[in-house]
Amino acid sequence: GLFSMSAEWCVAFFQFASAYDDTLNCTVLQAVEDAKLYFDFYLEVVSASIPNQSVDMFQERLGKSTKLAKPLLNLLHGCMSSLGLRCVALPDATFLHFGTLKEFPEAALEVVSRGLRPLLHSVVGGEAKAKANDHKSSTNIHIVNSNNAKVSREAESSPSSEVVWVEMCKNVEIRVSGHFHVVVGLTDLLISSTLPANVCLDGRSDGIVAVYCAKTTFKRESSAKSVFFCGVPFEKWLAERQLLPSDVWEDAREAEAATELWVAKLFWKPSLGDELIGFWDPAHFDKEKFLQQPRASLADLSASSSSGGGGGGDDARERDARRWELRSLL
Repeated sequence: GLFSMSAEWCVAFFQFASAYDDTLNCTVLQAVEDAKLYFDFYLEVVSASIPNQSVDMFQERLGKSTKLAKPLLNLLHGCMSSLGLRCVALPDATFLHFGTLKEFPEAALEVVSRGLRPLLHSVVGGEAKAKANDHKSSTNIHIVNSNNAKVSREAESSPSSEVVWVEMCKNVEIRVSGHFHVVVGLTDLLISSTLPANVCLDGRSDGIVAVYCAKTTFKRESSAKSVFFCGVPFEKWLAERQLLPSDVWEDAREAEAATELWVAKLFWKPSLGDELIGFWDPAHFDKEKFLQQPRASLADLSASSSSGGGGGGDDARERDARRWELRSLL
């Protein structure tokens, strides 16, 4: 799960990225940025680095699992195959994959069951061992590192095997459906409406709450019709709320294309939890308030997170300090 790249390997990868593809009429990198081309780092790129592997063996290994055409696979193999790949097998190691919303709770549950601690805990201080009530579970609702977080399933929902993951919440009361949910980082919020299936609430340290579903398409899509948000096509989501693309995209070119939710300014700091209901129920959407609010995109939230805090962002050390604070209240 840990991949170390030499300078030589990076140069070879960038050579592949800068190669021009006649079919797409652009470079590989441009095609990826324009959502015309998709490939997986481990499936295609790392596999191309396996030593003593002919191009035919490489293509046979990938089979139908790759979306790259044969000419691009040949090019990738030509760039990477001569570099060699070495691996070290770690004894008694478990690979936990946090890559998708669906995988995150499953991996996190494994972390909780094994009592694993974050590397940063020695930086911010706190106990070396978890308390027994760090993690509470009921009817597959898992509440972790939270204080006074009340989460219930709607009365008519049947027993569900899908996970509801609640973490780092304080003074929160919500009702969820019988489906998958992730709720993190919320403070002092009560939401009277049941969260529909797969809706996730992502609270940041500056109070902004991002709302999305497991299948929201934040990466750039090839057309506006392929963009989905909160369970519906984004074109429909805007129309139901009498909004225009220019209301959520500042850049005129982005608004015209309407294909990349990553830079759409959709999220704000709610004063009341019920302000969030408008994300999934247009009848509760306040257009005037939405347009007047200072809003942020996921790109904005990510940029403030990577800036190392200090700018009202979402720093990893701040999050870890908050975990210890919440544990001390339990």
